[in-house]
Amino acid sequence: SFKYLGVHIDSQLRWTVQAQKGVANATQWIMQYHRLTKISTGINSKLMRLLYISVALPKMTYALDVWYTP
Repeated sequence: SFKYLGVHIDSQLRWTVQAQKGVANATQWIMQYHRLTKISTGINSKLMRLLYISVALPKMTYALDVWYTP
């Protein structure tokens, strides 16, 4: 497989590598997001929503329309 514009492409176009990388990336972002939402040291919920919509969602769903089949 090779990586083109951030998308991992298999020689048979199976997208398994891309799916695995997408799950790993989403897990990493969710864990970081969870650390910021702690009650004692976390930031405001409005700011967390803005951060999630503007940063986390685009990072997790990059090129989703190319490789994802529902």
